Amino acid sequence: MPRQWTLELAAEPERPMGWRFDVLHAIACSVFEQPDGRHDSNDKAFAVRTGRHSTRTIVLTWLDDRNVPVAGPPELILVGNEKIPLAGVQETAYGYDEIEAGPITTELGFTVSTPALFKHHGNNYPLPDPYVTFASLARRYRTYRPETGPDDDLIRELGRAVMVAGHRIKTERFSWHGRTDSGFTGEVEFTLGATAGHQAREAFGRLGTFAGIAGMGRGTTHGLGATTVTTPPGAPKHGHQRSSRR
Repeated sequence: MPRQWTLELAAEPERPMGWRFDVLHAIACSVFEQPDGRHDSNDKAFAVRTGRHSTRTIVLTWLDDRNVPVAGPPELILVGNEKIPLAGVQETAYGYDEIEAGPITTELGFTVSTPALFKHHGNNYPLPDPYVTFASLARRYRTYRPETGPDDDLIRELGRAVMVAGHRIKTERFSWHGRTDSGFTGEVEFTLGATAGHQAREAFGRLGTFAGIAGMGRGTTHGLGATTVTTPPGAPKHGHQRSSRR
């Protein structure tokens, strides 16, 4: 099952966190990648983000329950040129079976705290287009759940049925890999139309929950597209937690 580690740094990083996306990627790679792994792989089974209210919080998420890393976070985290000890670690496990057994919903609210952008027809696309958003989530979900993930027909059905009900977003420029790109941050509300079949309604809720764990769009391995999902009324809280102090 996917596992998530919430790391509390013992000290605030000295430099501003405006450069944090490449630094977050380096932190996640130092924890998750094996010495013989492909650092330039396009299919990395993890996501990373800072806390919503504190740059002393770093959240690392491993998504592939078929190949769970053995090692946990080290005692010291290299943040840029600083080695900062951990004050505490909270580990949470998310079951894909739990996600897939969750309640059906036709409304989702996403709060996107770091710039989100997608790749569409070979170009960067910094908008929460319903089809692009949910097709991207569906394909990533299917990577880790090939037996139960949405097939292409279901993805197309979702694309026809999902609509933006409202949004309060802004464009935000950011730097990574030595270049500058643009993404959107803010709040967006999606709703599912009445034409959606039962499978599409199931997939809609699952992919919403997945977005809250994995983020959405490009660069989630760098801390981009960090997403918090508005939990529908009556939905269970997923995840089993274990905490430790350093």
